[in-house]
Amino acid sequence: MRRLLLALVLAAIAAPLRAQTTDFVALLYENSPPAPMRFGMAFVRVTDNPAPGGDVLVVRGQFRGLQSAYTASRIRRGADQPVVQNLTAGVAPNGRFGGWGATENTFGIADDVTAALLAGTAVVEVATANTPAGELRGTLVPLGVVVDGRVDEAAYRTIATKQNANAGFGPAIDATSTRAVLDPATGVAVIAVTGRLNTASNDGIALWTGAVGVGAPAGTPLGGTPSAGHYLGATEHPTFRADVPVLLAFALNPGGGTQSVFLDVVQYMGGGSTRLADYLGAAAQDGGVAIGPPDPTANDGTSAPPLSDVAFAFRNDGAATSGFEIVVPFDNLGFPVSVARASAAAVGGRAISAGAFVVSATAFFSDVTVPGTVAGGNLGFDPDFRSVPGGPFSASGGGFTALAPGPGSDAVLRLAGPNPTGARARLVLALDAARSVRVDVLDALGRTVAVLHDGPARAGET
Repeated sequence: MRRLLLALVLAAIAAPLRAQTTDFVALLYENSPPAPMRFGMAFVRVTDNPAPGGDVLVVRGQFRGLQSAYTASRIRRGADQPVVQNLTAGVAPNGRFGGWGATENTFGIADDVTAALLAGTAVVEVATANTPAGELRGTLVPLGVVVDGRVDEAAYRTIATKQNANAGFGPAIDATSTRAVLDPATGVAVIAVTGRLNTASNDGIALWTGAVGVGAPAGTPLGGTPSAGHYLGATEHPTFRADVPVLLAFALNPGGGTQSVFLDVVQYMGGGSTRLADYLGAAAQDGGVAIGPPDPTANDGTSAPPLSDVAFAFRNDGAATSGFEIVVPFDNLGFPVSVARASAAAVGGRAISAGAFVVSATAFFSDVTVPGTVAGGNLGFDPDFRSVPGGPFSASGGGFTALAPGPGSDAVLRLAGPNPTGARARLVLALDAARSVRVDVLDALGRTVAVLHDGPARAGET
């Protein structure tokens, strides 16, 4: 063990200096306490280069419901602190729905600006004609992952994995796992599906998410929603049903092309009797970030979109840890803002469920599911996942307490022996409370060579 530790230290010393990328998100609230309303999201990426003066800031964002025409935006070191970066962005045609939207704004920044961002206290302000001092504000908080379609960061916890080798629509399209990062400090979740899309078709991947007590109950027909995209709006086959409650159903597909992936959503409310559908926009297939929805109102004419704002990316290179990532605020997942802002300990065991499926635009379901073990071939139109053999077809995971343990939580991993060994060894994991844990085996260069455990673990010794 001592030789291994020494190898790790030497490798760290010898490794070349590399740029470090960090993604931040700020939920933008109007300045009208005690009950502010949220009107958007700012997504910021900072690349901290080893060379002096070489840092880069990339800003994406969107906001709506402004009192008057948008005029400016900026980043402050903290609330009521000096401005560290002024941001330039276009103004939407009507002057009321300003934002960065489809525009990616890139700035060269100084090292002290990077330091202010990495400190986790920086604030984004949005100014308007009537409120030049700032109408909307939000604190930039690091996400813990980089949203680039690479789903390989240690912060992710696996909810479910594909349990067989099914390839219902062929090897060019697949879904292999669902993963999540949940942290009350950010107020958002990052939900991911690893897999790939067939660029020669408009077949897609479905992602269904829910939470306890919200959304459409298990067995509710989920399809045929007016104005919904892809399989979600297929009127000929509207009666496919989930085996768990569903709050948000996503559809992503490449439209038969190699450039973009298109994202649609339906939110089920009132036990599924009320549905809000919207097109969330398109991201490049190379992992570039998009932020949406692109319109100030939902496509179906409702007064508000089903999701306030999201950021998402898709990497379609077929690698084992590549796929789709989406940043969703907690309150859009059925967790109210009061819960999202609470400490991890106060949140308790709240968790989300997630299922992923390969499906055509006409709502024909293949035998590729995450999780589940479909054995009888493609499921066809209108499957009821409550009665399909091989379930469950959605899994629960990502409890807030498990993924963001509060102060005082402790985990101990010790080697029980034998040591050294050229064959088997025994490790003991001791937890003060049941929660989700990942145990990796690393080689002398710090590379992951095996994952011993990734999921729930009981209190005590395992």
